[in-house]
Amino acid sequence: MKNLLTALLFAILIIHPAFSQETTQDLWPDGTPISDWFHDYSKVKLEDLGEQYALTGFGVKNDSSLLQTQKSS
Repeated sequence: MKNLLTALLFAILIIHPAFSQETTQDLWPDGTPISDWFHDYSKVKLEDLGEQYALTGFGVKNDSSLLQTQKSS
């Protein structure tokens, strides 16, 4: 009986914090409110982003083994 009560008390102490968390506030750490823009999880269509560019048209080589950080002469 004593072991059962000890196990029950231990289980309550472990599980209790999971159910007693405060509701989240929409505030940044400095206290300013988080705008609704950050909560917009809608998908963005590629067509809505504007004109698409192929990087190879601007001198980037189609070779993944090269490190291309500067324009080669």
